[in-house]
Amino acid sequence: SPLFRLNGQWISLQAYEEAVAAQRARHVVEDFGQADLSRWQRTSGEPGVEAEYELAGSRDGQALHARMGRLGGWQTLGSPALASPFPPNYTLTCFRAKGGPHTRQLALEWDEADGSRWIATVNLTPEWKHYTLLPDRFKAWPLEAASQSRRFNPAKAVRFWVGLALSHTALQGDRHEYWFDDLGTAPNPFGDLLPPMDSNL
Repeated sequence: SPLFRLNGQWISLQAYEEAVAAQRARHVVEDFGQADLSRWQRTSGEPGVEAEYELAGSRDGQALHARMGRLGGWQTLGSPALASPFPPNYTLTCFRAKGGPHTRQLALEWDEADGSRWIATVNLTPEWKHYTLLPDRFKAWPLEAASQSRRFNPAKAVRFWVGLALSHTALQGDRHEYWFDDLGTAPNPFGDLLPPMDSNL
């Protein structure tokens, strides 16, 4: 079990990821409690393919509820333009989500001011679950759009998208459903320090 030194202590990769996963949003981007969905933009891979987006009651108030009878390549919902969704030194993306019986993954996307797109995929469960994502979980899309050394820069994020896409989510059948709530951001408890990418044994 390799350890690495961070902030003066020896820590395993598992302990690092558990500490990050325990973080919750300190800056709220959208909690959907009083969201105006008319300000969000829907996109689809095929014209005319319908999807339903509504604010539905959940244990902790209202949440975004998405339902579609056919995917049509992709179905995503994009936020209006966001002013500083990541305050200074905030790098973590936080939210809650759950999926329907055939919807086992969800795609999340941040767009930067220069138009670059960064997409992460998470596994869903039938029950509500908290998710906390490091910046490196978001990969450039299309794949060749960014150089190998380029990484998602939260400080330059200007828009957020959530949804399903055959390019990023493993899906069963056409009928899909998911719930999404409490989108926010938080600082990394370890700051800018990251575990080493490869073990140098």
